[in-house]
Amino acid sequence: MAVAFSLFVVSCNKDNKDTSLQQPQTTTSPSTNLAKVTTDSIDCFAFNYPITVNIPDSTPVVVNSDSALIDLFEEHFDIDEDFDCYDDDILNYPVTATLEDGSTVTIEDNHDLFDLIESCYCPHDDDEECFELVFPITVLNPDGTSLVVNDDDELDEAFDDWYDNHGGSQEPTLQFPISIEWEDGTIETINDEDELEEAYDDCDDHDYEDCFEYNYPISVLLPNGTTVVTNDEDELEEAFEDWYDNHGDSLDPLLVFPISVTMDDGTVVTVNDDDELVELEEDCEGFDEDCFDFVYPITVLNPDGTSIVVNDEEALEQAFDDWFDNNGGSQEPSLQFPVSIAWDDDGSTEVINDEDELDEAYDECD
Repeated sequence: MAVAFSLFVVSCNKDNKDTSLQQPQTTTSPSTNLAKVTTDSIDCFAFNYPITVNIPDSTPVVVNSDSALIDLFEEHFDIDEDFDCYDDDILNYPVTATLEDGSTVTIEDNHDLFDLIESCYCPHDDDEECFELVFPITVLNPDGTSLVVNDDDELDEAFDDWYDNHGGSQEPTLQFPISIEWEDGTIETINDEDELEEAYDDCDDHDYEDCFEYNYPISVLLPNGTTVVTNDEDELEEAFEDWYDNHGDSLDPLLVFPISVTMDDGTVVTVNDDDELVELEEDCEGFDEDCFDFVYPITVLNPDGTSIVVNDEEALEQAFDDWFDNNGGSQEPSLQFPVSIAWDDDGSTEVINDEDELDEAYDECD
C-alpha cells in the first residue's frame, strides 16, 4: 500500500487553529513541514500499523489505519510553517513504513519522519519521466536574491538551502518562462506556475490519455445524494476534489453510468459500470498484453494496509476488481516488488524491481 501526502504544517500555537490545507506547489517543499495523510496527493509510503500518536497535552492514542491518523491530525494538530516547535516525539518511535517498492524503513525520530515526508512530497521528483526541465533555470528567493542552477541536483539544493536557513514561511520560485522537454523530444515553453502544474498533471494522466478519453458531459453522484454535471476533465477532477476538501475521504463520489469513452483509434465504447471502467483502465495499463506473463505467486498491497497473495492472472484481476468494487477508485492497489515475468518469445525470466521497470516491460510489448 502507498500512502498519499499533501502539504500540512503543524503549529506550536494550539489556541489559534487553522484547518486550511495548502495545495501542492510546483517547487520543492520545505524540509520543515509535516505532512497530513490525504487521498489526492503523492503516493509514497505506508505506515505499518498499529502506531501510537503522542497527542499534545493529552494521552497517547494507538491508531490502526490512515483514516484514524487523519482524524487525529485534524483534531489535535494546528497549521504553521515550522516543526522546530516539536521538542517531543510526534509518534511513539521507532515505527516502520513500507515504501512503494515494497522495502521497509525504520523511523527513529521526528527528523526521520520529516525527511521521509519531504523525500516523497516533492510534487515532481526524479522519478517523473514525462518531461525534463531544460537548464539553466533561475531561482528567485523571497529576499530578492536569485540563483542560476544547471541541473536537478542544483535546483533541489537551492530550495533546500533556503528552507534550512530561513524556514518555510516564504518559498523560492522559478523565474518564468522556462522550457521543458517532453519524452518525444518536443520542447515547450512554460510561462507560469499554472502551466507547469498542468504539464505535471499531463504526466500523471498520460497512461490513460494515451488509451482513451472520456466523452462529456459526465454526471457525478455525491455521497450526500446530489449530482454534479461536469463538462470537461477539469470539472470532473474539481467535483471529486471539492468533495474531499469539504467532507474528507470516508465516502467517495461516483460516476453516473453509463458513460462513453473514445479509444485512441477513434472507437467509441459505452461503459456501463465500475467493473467495465476498471477493465478498460487495466487494458490501458497492459494487463492483457501477450508479450510476457507474470510468474506467480504475487502479493497485492491494498491501500488499507492489507495484502493478498494471488496465484494466477484471474486471481490478480479479481484482487483489483474486489478493491474497486468495495472501496471505489480514489486509491489503487499495487504490486509488491520485486516480481518476475516470463517473456513469451524465448521463455526467459526477468526480475522487475519497481513500477518503472514494469512500465518499461509493457513498452517493449508495444
